[in-house]
Amino acid sequence: MAFHIPFEHRYRGQPIYIGFDTPPVPRRRWNWWGFFGFGLSLFSFLTAGFLSPLALLLNLVGMRREPRGLARAGMVLSLLGMALAGGLIAMGVSSHQRAEAHRQERVLSAQNRELGRVTGQTLQVAQAEFAEYREVNDGNLPQWIDANMVAIKHKDAWGESLRFDVEKEGALLRSAGPDREFDTSDDLTLRVEGKCQRSLSGEI
Repeated sequence: MAFHIPFEHRYRGQPIYIGFDTPPVPRRRWNWWGFFGFGLSLFSFLTAGFLSPLALLLNLVGMRREPRGLARAGMVLSLLGMALAGGLIAMGVSSHQRAEAHRQERVLSAQNRELGRVTGQTLQVAQAEFAEYREVNDGNLPQWIDANMVAIKHKDAWGESLRFDVEKEGALLRSAGPDREFDTSDDLTLRVEGKCQRSLSGEI
């Protein structure tokens, strides 16, 4: 309680005023950083979360001022928006990588088909060479070692030498194919008719 005597009445015998001081009304503070940060955090979801980093920055500044309620809620929304944007970016990158891998696979497949066509021509050239030998040797082909010496002179489109394989009936000219490894599923072969021996003893 305040004891108040007006200055001009202190010594004049006038009534004394006794009353209570009116308490000052506290001014309510408003955190504009938090307000705008929270609003931008909500709006960022309409942009798939790509504005969330900017909203997070505003909310971080808002956390340094009172009241912090909106800034705190805005930070949570901003982090969720950034997670959404990150997930979408990861999905986009993964999708692009798969599409690029499929494209490269199609290009490689087309290249291998063309190289396979060229290799087929090389096999036919080698086959014709063995056919000429067979014509002048009563239907016999060279022995296995000699035949392979002829075969390795011919290279397929992948730069590997051909191989001569003796079978029970005739022989096969073989290309290792795109993987450059013999006896796999992508080998290219061409049959050579004629009688052939694996060794001088006549063993097939």
